[in-house]
Amino acid sequence: MNTQCLGVMSVCRTEDCIRTQVRVRRAGAAPARSRRVGYPTLVNGHDSLWHRIDQQIPDLVSRYFRLLLVVGPPRSGKTTALRHLAGERSWSVVNVNLRLSERLLAVTSRRRPLEVQRILDEIVSEEGSYPKLLDNTEILFNPALQLDPLRLLQQLARNQIVVASWAGNFDGERLTYSAFGHSEFKRYENPDALIVSAGSVPLSEQYPATPAAMMDSV
Repeated sequence: MNTQCLGVMSVCRTEDCIRTQVRVRRAGAAPARSRRVGYPTLVNGHDSLWHRIDQQIPDLVSRYFRLLLVVGPPRSGKTTALRHLAGERSWSVVNVNLRLSERLLAVTSRRRPLEVQRILDEIVSEEGSYPKLLDNTEILFNPALQLDPLRLLQQLARNQIVVASWAGNFDGERLTYSAFGHSEFKRYENPDALIVSAGSVPLSEQYPATPAAMMDSV
């Protein structure tokens, strides 16, 4: 498999990446089923991560963008927390990498940047549960798609509650994805979103985001 990855939170940017994810899914991998405008709010603490997410969801109703980001590096517990929350509340989790990759196969590479928002809207709309829980969002940072991932998630959360994992870091002011210098690096100052920190993981325990890892990252 010919893939090119940069950094611990990178995305394979060739079409082989998309096809690999679809093949794995078809081979039997079961993805998890699918206050005001202003400064971000950081929620941290010692309670279980899923419980902290659950406690903050009601606060999203009064926000302009009803977006909650669960932020942390790979293996910090994001996927585990979202799945536990979904199980407790009988909600579903959308595996964005797999669902979006599969549908993009039918779109030419030139049209993909123009179609991602529409396709993701359709995928989320098909999920009957509310709020919308989105996991494995690394594909949104693929440079070939030419996206602004935060803006895309904000638009998705304009009229509905969206809880999305974000494989990066937040220091109270700056939200980042990947490392400076990598093509998928993103940085946002004071993002308009409610943010729950998933904690930190030593670099020695993090791993590159391969197609298999993206399907079941934690």
